[in-house]
Amino acid sequence: MQSVFNRNYAVSRRKKPLPKRDTVMEKNVSAIPASSKVSISFIALSFLAFVLYFYLLSHTEGWFPLLDWLGISISISIHLAWFSLLAWVARNVHRRNPNAKSTLLLLACIVGLLAGFEFFSEADDSLLLAAVNAVEALFLLAAYLSFPKIEGGETTALKAHVGFAIPGDKDIASRMLFHFSGLGYRLTEEQPNAWVFQRGNKLAALWRFDIRAYATKLTVRPVTQQDGGRWLSCDWEVDTGMSITTGGDVRRLEAEGRQLESALRGQA
Repeated sequence: MQSVFNRNYAVSRRKKPLPKRDTVMEKNVSAIPASSKVSISFIALSFLAFVLYFYLLSHTEGWFPLLDWLGISISISIHLAWFSLLAWVARNVHRRNPNAKSTLLLLACIVGLLAGFEFFSEADDSLLLAAVNAVEALFLLAAYLSFPKIEGGETTALKAHVGFAIPGDKDIASRMLFHFSGLGYRLTEEQPNAWVFQRGNKLAALWRFDIRAYATKLTVRPVTQQDGGRWLSCDWEVDTGMSITTGGDVRRLEAEGRQLESALRGQA
């Protein structure tokens, strides 16, 4: 009886078809939406316009007055920096990052302002440089318009979590409000089992290097345990935009939760 069961089990396993590698690859390729491909194409065209602009600028009289090798080094550094920025934006477009659309609009506005400065400049070939800059801005604007608005999806939000147990007789609400309001948070939503705080703004990620200035959403949830105590969970979600974050930023947020833990445990 056991041998018959083993034989039938082996036959049933052989009947299952194995996935084809070509089919999987075709699904991955076709998974890229057409809108993302068009947007990435416009980003590539904008970089070509930037290369043309910088080539014309380098031949303008008075540009790179230092040694030739230093001018070439500066040119290569600027090209690599701008290419890296556009490659990062194209990567976010490919991954359907919701923040990619606003980043494209910001870059288009910056390049458009440079075109305006070139247009009103009295330097030689200023009109030609302004025209090339305007073309680059139009390519970035086309990339912005061709990329649809994404709701949800993968974001650049930095997340942190702190959880700890406290005695059930502690007054959480008043002490928590006092603690987080002192750190710059404002209460935006209060539910029976959760408090939602906000702090900072989105523009701070463009020019500040302090994680506490960025747009932050903090959710605090108390859960009653079986022994009568309570478990308090603090969850941070920070919109980092184009900024670069480190592990120290996460630890700085976690320290705010640990400070609340110490205040609640030391409360009389």
